[in-house]
Amino acid sequence: MLEDVSIVVPIYEGEEAISALQDDLKDLKCEIFICSEGTRARSLNTGAAQASGDYIWFLHADSRVDAKNFYALDRALREKPSMLHYFQLAYD
Repeated sequence: MLEDVSIVVPIYEGEEAISALQDDLKDLKCEIFICSEGTRARSLNTGAAQASGDYIWFLHADSRVDAKNFYALDRALREKPSMLHYFQLAYD
């Protein structure tokens, strides 16, 4: 699942929230780029330039994702591969 997705996460040096996200993503069989290039835009561009997947999923370092999200994205990409997909954000 999601083998054709590259995940790009921009971070600032010393970002601590990334460890929870890395744990969420640990079992995925896809590329994951954690980029720290000084600015968010530069980090996003660096990750996108390195990505070789058919799709790029941009995540914030403090994002939390689970199996339900993975299945929903996988299903959406298979049903409508040429569409722009996104998740609704929720804040704690």
